[in-house]
Amino acid sequence: MSKRVVRCSSQNRSRGVVLLKTLLLVPVVLTVLVAGWFFYVEHRRQYWDDKAKALCAKEGGVQVFERVLLQDRRYVDKDGNIRIPVQLGAAPGGSLLPFAAKVGDLFVVRDTLTVIRAEDPRVVRTDVSLVRTADDKVLGTLTSFLRVGGDFVVIDAESRFRCPADLDVNELSRQVFLIDIQPKGER
Repeated sequence: MSKRVVRCSSQNRSRGVVLLKTLLLVPVVLTVLVAGWFFYVEHRRQYWDDKAKALCAKEGGVQVFERVLLQDRRYVDKDGNIRIPVQLGAAPGGSLLPFAAKVGDLFVVRDTLTVIRAEDPRVVRTDVSLVRTADDKVLGTLTSFLRVGGDFVVIDAESRFRCPADLDVNELSRQVFLIDIQPKGER
């Protein structure tokens, strides 16, 4: 019995090497593409966070135009927090929402959203105004900037960046109003 020796031709060997190189190259190329996309997305998100910080430093924060003595009990809750109703349009079905301003309210909160960037990540400017309804005078404003989204992967909720982070309509109310409310029966 003679043994037959099968030799690979150089053509078969080079096909195998090309196949092996291709199989090794595909994961490397995919890894580079995913890493590149990750760094692009993170850089873009950081760019818009920095842009929001710059806008915030220039235009953000609270401005008080007039301080007002607040003597009406309906605007202060039992814990001493000032609650000014928000001026909204009608809810679906035509009814007003329970926290919406009603006819006869002395003060209202109005807010305006300005879209700075509509694509992902979304960036908006929010201007909240505290207004005396008798003369429609703006007593104070709060301007803030918000970035939403721009994440590489979203698992639960999109990330957010807000500037100034610690200011809200309650802080605006505390800066505009001086509270002078006596307990019931003392007036």
